[in-house]
Amino acid sequence: MKRIKHINKDSKSDRIEIIFENDTKMLVDSSQCCSAIEDQTRFDKAKSIAVRFVSLRLKTKQEVCNKLIQYGYTMDICDKVCDELQNQGYINDYEYCIKYISHSKKLKNMSTSMIIYNLKNKGIDEDLIYEAIKQSDINDMDSAIILLSKKYKKNCIRDINENRKALAYLINKGFSYECSKMALETFKNSFH
Repeated sequence: MKRIKHINKDSKSDRIEIIFENDTKMLVDSSQCCSAIEDQTRFDKAKSIAVRFVSLRLKTKQEVCNKLIQYGYTMDICDKVCDELQNQGYINDYEYCIKYISHSKKLKNMSTSMIIYNLKNKGIDEDLIYEAIKQSDINDMDSAIILLSKKYKKNCIRDINENRKALAYLINKGFSYECSKMALETFKNSFH
């Protein structure tokens, strides 16, 4: 976006000369000028809100857009602000994916499918998600075993009811049936 360097009123007509940073000039009617200035002011305010919002922690493009919409900005302004923030490095959905995957695996032991689901809900492009997952070291089996060991501590799962509950627990956490079953068997065998 071009920045305005000077604004001069033409004394002969109702036109205004706008001079930009790169020394290009534009003659506009005074009514158009007011509209352009209002648009620039709206953009600058929206950008300020967005920068403050992303300065707290990493955000996705969709989260920033939603925040600006909450403040009453149009989708057009949201897109322009987000594009500029992406160009400046404030918003990076790929970096967000990498950090989210790392956090989800280390602290929450989430399944890959649950991570994909959550990232899609945050408005991240599916291709970016799968690319980030390829870069990360994800092992659903290890995560499932860790979840079982946290839930059941040192109690061995002995009867069929406990077995079903443990299997349902892992499936509800987003692990596949096969992975859940193998993790459950590995967990039970660790007590023998």
